[in-house]
Amino acid sequence: MNTKDTNGTIYFPQITTNFFSIYLLQWEILHRPPIWASGYQWVCTKRQTISYFEYFRITSIGSEVIDPITNTVISAIILTVNDDIEKMNKVFGKSIVQPYNFVAGDRLKFSYYLEGNKVLFNYFPDELDFEILSGGMTNDTGSGSTYLKNDLGEYILDADGNKQKDIHKISIVIANFAYKNYPYLADFAKINSGTVVVIVEIYRPAPDTQSNIFFALGPRHPILNPHKDNRNHQGGPLLNSTDVWTRDQDWTNTVSARGTLFSPDVWVRPRFTGNMAVGLPFPIESSYFSDFFESQSGSIGRANIQNLNDRRYRYVSKLLYSGSFIQDTKTNDLSKVDSTNAVTLADKFGPINWMEEVGYVLKVLQTKKPTSIPIGRVAFDQADSNRPVVGTTTLVLGVPQPHDSDYGTTHGTGVVRHDDRYWFPDLYAG
Repeated sequence: MNTKDTNGTIYFPQITTNFFSIYLLQWEILHRPPIWASGYQWVCTKRQTISYFEYFRITSIGSEVIDPITNTVISAIILTVNDDIEKMNKVFGKSIVQPYNFVAGDRLKFSYYLEGNKVLFNYFPDELDFEILSGGMTNDTGSGSTYLKNDLGEYILDADGNKQKDIHKISIVIANFAYKNYPYLADFAKINSGTVVVIVEIYRPAPDTQSNIFFALGPRHPILNPHKDNRNHQGGPLLNSTDVWTRDQDWTNTVSARGTLFSPDVWVRPRFTGNMAVGLPFPIESSYFSDFFESQSGSIGRANIQNLNDRRYRYVSKLLYSGSFIQDTKTNDLSKVDSTNAVTLADKFGPINWMEEVGYVLKVLQTKKPTSIPIGRVAFDQADSNRPVVGTTTLVLGVPQPHDSDYGTTHGTGVVRHDDRYWFPDLYAG
């Protein structure tokens, strides 16, 4: 693989070619596979550094940001993006695209722009990436445009009778940006009128505490001549019939196996905004393959790698009991629980689905096995008889006595008891 990072981390820079071009990850394997291996598969984690990202069209831009201490204009710009989403959601009633809501630590990256009647987008250099200083409402000019109104033009009030701010009118402030070095940004009038279309990406860095779970990426590849001295990796898959970036590994390890991965965890697709005057749709990356359906799916497959650093859980069929109850006394051991006072049943018969005291016996039903456990009694087998000898003991529970036959229940609420007999649905034994 064309990376020297031992952690397997690969950085994909922003696409800098026109329109819907995407990156393909090409890989090479040169080492000999382990002798026990019969196949191999590429895996990846879900996004761990970005928790939120969305693309927006700048609908207005300006540079008047006043430093409250010096009362002078600072090197910053104000821009708005949400009113374009508002128009989109009004035109497309089933749109799932949400307006941006500021969270401290969010960042804004200038992606690309379109000027005049040109068809192809122009991409900004990678360094145009800034922290968002604030995201608040613009000053109302008296028209009430920053407040929510209904279709009749009336203000929408909250439960206390106050006018509600319209999140679509939020203003984003970024600083330390020499926008005058970029003519297509310095001429604010062209952006505000729609003559120049500027697309930005707003993203939110994720916290460091992310689960490191691996998911299948692409098909499973076989090992050619497995378990033999001439074993080697199979390459592929083909991008097309003329693709040269695919081949099998030479078992002598002089020629590497190589192929291409086609299954990222984001979709590259167009977006149409509600402002039809803008003209062309613009390309975006998205977690959903449509702006009208929350697909919640990427192209990565099921989790299939064991994470040795993860916690392990094992659910066993185990009974933990307290001390015994002493009749006609004011003192007993019901509140005393010792971790060693436990009975473990064979978990191969499934979980415990029902148990109840029947006389001096605790009846336990697992999915595939009934078990009787004496209460305050102990049973001894006689060599010359099939009947055990039962005696009293200070133990709360005696030795479990599983039934010879395999039957049980998965529906504990379906058990019916009468005297010392009980009936239950048994899907295992019929």
